[in-house]
Amino acid sequence: MPEYNHRGSLLSKGNGPFEFAQSPRVSSKTKLFKENDELFAGIYDFQKEKIFKLNIDKSLNTNKLDISILNDSLTAFLFNFMMIENDKYFCKEVQNNETKQIRYII
Repeated sequence: MPEYNHRGSLLSKGNGPFEFAQSPRVSSKTKLFKENDELFAGIYDFQKEKIFKLNIDKSLNTNKLDISILNDSLTAFLFNFMMIENDKYFCKEVQNNETKQIRYII
């Protein structure tokens, strides 16, 4: 069985450009994926209406955060969000005083 050692902390809490007001959860709002043999995380920040692309391998190996914006044109405070692929997302919005839900893929 592999050892699961702590290798570092990558993200910061705050309101800066690459900080998060709330810690991202490994759930439907975060997707792990490989690109060119490197491990990445796609992280949706509902407060900033953005999806970030975090290069986990590079960040851990250099001890410097390697993060960029993957998408910055989402609606604020989506009711639900899921990354299907790096460039395809399932979104659910609540409208009409929370009596109507709109689902779509972008």
